Formats: sequence, structure tokens, C-alpha cells
Amino acid sequence: MHSNHFSLFAERNRFSEMAVYLVHASLLLIFFGGIVDALWGWRGFVTLTKGQQSSVVELRGNKQKSLPFAVRCDGAGQENYPDGTPRKWWSQLAVVQDGRELQRKQIVVNDPLVFSGIRFYQSSYGPTGKIDKLRLSAKATDGAGEKQDLALAVNETAALDADTTVQLAEFIPDYVVGDGQVYARSNAVENPAAHLIVTSRKSGKHVNFWLPALEGFAENAQSPYQFEAVDLKLGYFTGLEVSHEPGRWAVWTGVVLLGVGLTLVFYVAHTRFWAVPVRQANGKLTLWIGGTANRNRDAFEERFRDLATKIEAELKSQKEVPAQERVPAIAWGALLHRRKESWRRAHESNSSLRPPEPHSL
Repeated sequence: MHSNHFSLFAERNRFSEMAVYLVHASLLLIFFGGIVDALWGWRGFVTLTKGQQSSVVELRGNKQKSLPFAVRCDGAGQENYPDGTPRKWWSQLAVVQDGRELQRKQIVVNDPLVFSGIRFYQSSYGPTGKIDKLRLSAKATDGAGEKQDLALAVNETAALDADTTVQLAEFIPDYVVGDGQVYARSNAVENPAAHLIVTSRKSGKHVNFWLPALEGFAENAQSPYQFEAVDLKLGYFTGLEVSHEPGRWAVWTGVVLLGVGLTLVFYVAHTRFWAVPVRQANGKLTLWIGGTANRNRDAFEERFRDLATKIEAELKSQKEVPAQERVPAIAWGALLHRRKESWRRAHESNSSLRPPEPHSL
């Protein structure tokens, strides 16, 4: 290095060169996570009603997966929009192990319960076709006494007086009569029927009371009490999708890295500028400036031309510099290449255009 010779070098966004490595690493992580899930992950389904718990998950192919804990449904429901369409389903779940409640959460769609790496998603909700409670009003056939209100579940018995009891023997949500029997056509509550058995403790006599009074089956006129249905509270199930995805963290890490890498690729460019004053054989000084960019070359060329114009205007405005030291002209060239190696190959025949090594005065 000569004491009277120097060069200037600057660069910006050098870290963007790492974008290609980030993109490749993210794809490898996503593939790795997918392979892990394919080998050790699983998905299944479990259906629960209120108060029910289960530690067995139904997998595809009629297979079952036993969990080291049980999940219990403490409640489930549906919220509707004003027009009656479903707004959301929810389930109140609890994780139970060895008789101890370990975790409790109300889940909705896209907000699962996560325990021990296993996720419980709200998947479906609907009626079971069975009733939770049937509310009845009972009045003595002879008109004596007050009207009584009852709420019965299937196979539940209630006392009407000291001698008489009533039991809800069965509830058929959509009944049809055929071949001397009452059948359930579907689980939808379209045409319900309730079968009550009224029993006298003293005589042991049983009377079949049907709502509605089905001809050939109902013995309503022989019953000491007459019944009317007041309200019906149906039983509902909650459907839970259960999944174990041990590779999901690798997949999500890969997705984040892919987003960062693509952002660097499309929006961040590695740019370099340099300037070298060169004294020609006639003693005049010429300022050589150059630059490279690894992408978006059109925009970089415009910036480079603006920079060269500003430098030339600045040098011309330096009136205080002695005449023999003024810079009469600027020779400049924009060297725009995606890679430094391609730049060198394209200009190896003209060494004066190669980027100089930076050094201080």
C-alpha cells in the first residue's frame, strides 16, 4: 500500500446471503417433522356424553388406542346466531388419572385441551336420541289431590303417593308402529313417544301408560293417574378429535424459518459500493466507482446512477481545491451480478473494474 493511494468500500444487508440456507433448513425441518408424525403420530376420535369419561380413542381401521389417563365430559353445548344457525360448540373437559383431576378446560373449535402431548379438539356436537330428563305433570284420575310435577330420566322411578309409583321405561324420539311393536325410526326428535309404567305396591299391578296413547299398547284409562308432557331435555354428545403429533414443533419451526428466509429473498438485497481514485498517465485523477447487488438489479442500477450523479456534482462544487488537483471526470460502471464469482468471471479480462480490496489511508 502506498501512502498516497486509498480506496473506499461499503456494503449493506450482508446477512441476506443467509436466506438460501434458511429456506433449505426450513424445508428439511418440515420434512423431518412430517416423517416423525408419520412414524409415531396418530389421530383418532372419541364421543362422550355429559358425565361420561373414557381412556380409549377410536383410530382408523377399527383400531383403538389406550391413553394413560381418562378424559371426562362435564358439559357440552351449542351457541346459535339470531337466525338459529350454529355459532360455536363447546365442551367442558377434565383430565382424570388415578382418581385425581389433573386439568380442566372449556374447549371450542381451534382451542383444544392439551395434556401430555395429546390434543383434544372440539369436532362435533349433536343429540344422542336419548333424553336427559322428561318433565311431566301428574293428576289423579278421580280428580283428587294437587297436580304434581315430575322430572324423570329413562329407567328412573318416582313416587306419586304412598302406594303408587311411575317409571319412565323408554323414550322413542321418532316412533313408528309395525308388526305389533313400536320401533325407533331415527334418533331425530321428530315424532316422540314415551312409555310410562304405573305400579301399585299393594296389588303389584302394572299399567302401561303411553304418550301419546298408542292404540293396542296404551292402558291409559286404567291408570290411577293421568300424565301430560311438559318439557323435554335431550341428551347431547360431544365429538372430540384426538391427535398426537410429536413432529409438529419441527414443522412449525420450519414454517417460521421459511417465512423469514422468503422475506429476505424477496425484500432484502445485499448491496456493495466502492470508490478508487486512479491517476492516469497524463497526471489527471479519475474516480472509479462501482457496485454490485445480488438481486433487484434494475432498482439498484437506478440508485447507482443517482449516486454517481451526486458524487460528480459534489466534486464539481469543490472550488477551493487547487486546479491541478481537481477531478476532471468520473468514469463509473455499475457491476450488477447475482454472485461475486459470476462478476469475476465476466470481468476477469479487465482488472481495472474489479472491486478493490478495502484499506485505509
